Amino acid sequence: MKKYINVFCALATVSTLFVSCVKEEFEHFGGIHGTVSDRTTGAPIVNASVLLSSGGTNVITDSDGYYEFKDLEPKQYSVNVQRIGYKTDRNVVTVRVGESALVNFLLIAE
Repeated sequence: MKKYINVFCALATVSTLFVSCVKEEFEHFGGIHGTVSDRTTGAPIVNASVLLSSGGTNVITDSDGYYEFKDLEPKQYSVNVQRIGYKTDRNVVTVRVGESALVNFLLIAE
């Protein structure tokens, strides 16, 4: 029985260390998220291209116009949004450690 208790204690210690490392890793990064919508109608814009100037990372909005960038280094980013039929829009945002900055876009139809 004592052997099982020792094994359990060792596993508990390793698990605690792992969770601490994961939490610490998360605390070094941040993110950006938001929606892209039509300025006139308020309808979400699907398949809009959202591009970060730093590193050229690109995501596409989903059926709700939602986009998200995760695990970003804390610093200032330029976020550019484009979709055929709309004027391109740009916003500058500062990413902070452990936070996800909200940046919504309202695009104007061409």
